[in-house]
Amino acid sequence: ELQPDIIIANMGLWFLHFQTSRRTVGSCIAETWINYEEWLESLVTVAEESGAKVLVLKTTNFICAEKYVGAFATANILYSNHDNVILRACSDNIRANASDTTADIDIANYCMNGTFNDAGSGYLNERLYRFVDKKTT
Repeated sequence: ELQPDIIIANMGLWFLHFQTSRRTVGSCIAETWINYEEWLESLVTVAEESGAKVLVLKTTNFICAEKYVGAFATANILYSNHDNVILRACSDNIRANASDTTADIDIANYCMNGTFNDAGSGYLNERLYRFVDKKTT
């Protein structure tokens, strides 16, 4: 049985996308991003149940998108400018395999704010900060 003293969670980059352009992810990943706070809560539960003394929730790394070239650079521009065609393609792609209980508005939010750039990592970090604030106050 697992009995760690310290658990370190550092998964944020795996939840980010440039759907239909370059960094495509499955609906399971999108739904984890959509339910990020529930995922974080499950980490707290695992840490408590395992007897860990410390749970480290690492922020998502910043992404230097100005270094992107080719398809990544194009995807970054389209998503950063909230291009309606790319956002619709992203939503359609995620919706095709997502759970029926996942709301279209949540998928649209993921497509707009879960991007593989600094805006996406910053958005996810803000959610992490709010989660930690709620748990510690």
